[in-house]
Amino acid sequence: MADVRVQVGIASERRRAMNIVFVGGSITGGSGMSQREFARALTERGHRITTLTYGGRSRGVELWLYGQLLARTQRAPFPTRIRPLFRPIYRLSGRWPSTQIYDDFHHWTSPVPENAFRRLAAKSRPDVVVVRSMRSRSIRELCQHLDEIEVPWVYLVAESLAIDQLIESGQIPAAAIATARSHERRLHSSGIPTTFVPQMRIVTGTMVESTRQVVLLINPIEMLGVEMVWPLAAARPDIQFVLQESWPLNDESLEALHDKAGPLPNVTIRRFQTDRQKLYADARVLLAPHRVDNNPRVAIEAHANGIPVLSSDQPGLLEVVGKGGLTVPVDADPTVWIAALSEMWDHPDRYDQFCREALLHYQHPDNDVERTVNLFEKALRGAINRDIATNSSNVD
Repeated sequence: MADVRVQVGIASERRRAMNIVFVGGSITGGSGMSQREFARALTERGHRITTLTYGGRSRGVELWLYGQLLARTQRAPFPTRIRPLFRPIYRLSGRWPSTQIYDDFHHWTSPVPENAFRRLAAKSRPDVVVVRSMRSRSIRELCQHLDEIEVPWVYLVAESLAIDQLIESGQIPAAAIATARSHERRLHSSGIPTTFVPQMRIVTGTMVESTRQVVLLINPIEMLGVEMVWPLAAARPDIQFVLQESWPLNDESLEALHDKAGPLPNVTIRRFQTDRQKLYADARVLLAPHRVDNNPRVAIEAHANGIPVLSSDQPGLLEVVGKGGLTVPVDADPTVWIAALSEMWDHPDRYDQFCREALLHYQHPDNDVERTVNLFEKALRGAINRDIATNSSNVD
């Protein structure tokens, strides 16, 4: 009898629309854009989507105060048995989310989204929650509430740091969704049920006929390897380098970039660009010397325009670059990077080969948008169905 109820429940889940909540991550950058693309595609299929990300006008101050409260009450002189008494105070931080329209999409934002989620879930109980880019303590707090209201969750992994955060949290999702094969292997080796779903990347808004004049680095921050630009630009004064802002940079970060670019007349810093077609309008090579293991959408956007990529050899980047460019050991001496750039830049026949390979690599099935949405939807339904089967088994 139990098996019959499970099968009926699963069949019902396959037919009906889902109430899906995305929690965590940032509005800006490639990951924020990919989340919106998933959300829009799922909305078109009749699902109800809510996104709750880090943000809010008081984000910095409130997040700092929240962290200080946690740090000071989770150690001596407060005994372990007393520490749970502070939980109601913790949950006040960021409890009331703000609303923000970004990229024509409605977002809820909070400096402590795990607390804001409680309010949103009380108004409309989700069928499944997609968690991404959250601190381990935030994952634990969120999961405690998800257990209380019996809602399954999946963990979306777009970079290796997210795996570290999940393992440190000690929580096990109904399923993890890995957007890189290397992440999928690592999650499996950690005993976490995982399915591979390519990162959502709709590139129609970035298609352009490039004049192929510059080396382009998008999102000039430390963990994405902006420091490699300075020795490259110094060694090749004949090449123009463009640093394109993606994540909003604060005044201090911008000033530091301008200070380093000052002695290098062949380096230009461009502020955030709303017209995405202009991003690659003059790119000849995309530079991605990332220090973090991710599989950035910028590589796919470049390949769709036949622009090759020069990147570090992080596992996720090896997958998305393929033969459509060159990869260099992440800790290699600048001379190795200079030699690789010269190989791509100075030899027309070699460059044309990279361009052809970039276009061929873009045609990989992992870049098929409809297939990607199908896989993502299937992963979410699978998490719900496993929850139905587990709950039915527990009842019996």
